[in-house]
Amino acid sequence: MSKAREFIAEANKLDDKKVQEFIKYVWDFYGPDGIHRNFFDGKLKISQVNKAVKTLLSNKKHEFVGDSTDRELVRDIMLHHSGKLNAYFP
Repeated sequence: MSKAREFIAEANKLDDKKVQEFIKYVWDFYGPDGIHRNFFDGKLKISQVNKAVKTLLSNKKHEFVGDSTDRELVRDIMLHHSGKLNAYFP
């Protein structure tokens, strides 16, 4: 499956348009062609983004806005899931 089709398939699992746009926003930053792809060695999968966004949305103490702060929180969740968080924040 192409990366674009994988993105569409995964993003469609979350119905909310704002959430779908946010997933694309995160993907554009950290995905294989993103400006910050090196955080994940250019190997990030859209399913990882989707999982991290779901994790963020499940936190009832956090008000989701879909801004750069949320993007960085999702990045940190993905780094944590991949075991790389300590590499960036010792």
